[in-house]
Amino acid sequence: MCLRKLIIGLLCMPLFAQSVPTLTPGENEARDYRAVKLRRLIEASPKLPFEQTDLVIKLPKGQELGMVSWLAHDAKTGVTWLIQRGDKADPVMAVDKDGRVLRSFGKGMYKIPHTIRLDPEGNVWTVDAGSSTVIKFSPKGKKLLQIDVGGQPDPAMGPLRGVFLGTTDIAFASRGRIFISDGYANARILEYTADGRKVREGAVRAPVRASSICRTPSCRMRTTSSMLLTARMGGLRNSTSSESSWARFQTWVERIR
Repeated sequence: MCLRKLIIGLLCMPLFAQSVPTLTPGENEARDYRAVKLRRLIEASPKLPFEQTDLVIKLPKGQELGMVSWLAHDAKTGVTWLIQRGDKADPVMAVDKDGRVLRSFGKGMYKIPHTIRLDPEGNVWTVDAGSSTVIKFSPKGKKLLQIDVGGQPDPAMGPLRGVFLGTTDIAFASRGRIFISDGYANARILEYTADGRKVREGAVRAPVRASSICRTPSCRMRTTSSMLLTARMGGLRNSTSSESSWARFQTWVERIR
């Protein structure tokens, strides 16, 4: 068994070598400097009063979780929502504080379940990174709305050759407005009304490489995997954006407050 693992590892080494970019001495030095700086910041920062809590999901007999892509916790009800990618259980699940499944749904509705969010009314929103679709459910699992974002590029342009080609996250603004990040292979943020009507979109649609193998800021800002709305700052923060794109979005959504 050990010999078999060793042979497989040796065969895979050339693949790993091709997938990891070679850094110049200057890039290595800059990376090490950033690592030291980050370590010092972490050590100097105040310790947060958080405690790790393990939530073991108690599934019905015969079911099995795949990769859990996202969690959302409802502080009002104590229910935790998750979205997962396995085919031996429903993609969307609601569990109580003890991990017991309260309800589940969504079988056959997703290609790549990516994100789950709760709006201020407690409705459940899910994002599919494979079909570029956003679906709204009631807390009981009734489908209320579906937004087909569309505009998916050529599969060859995706970060993983056709696997991730679509929407990644959703955020909620005042008056029921919705912002959707279309960040895999596209690079745009779209605004919709509460009833799913598209209002506008921002940023530039462009072919991209995976951010994990991209070393330049202009490339990294083109993969938008998550976002949040900051009512205090009146802007939209894009998880992988550069300062220039942040300034652009800040002016675009400054009327959110």
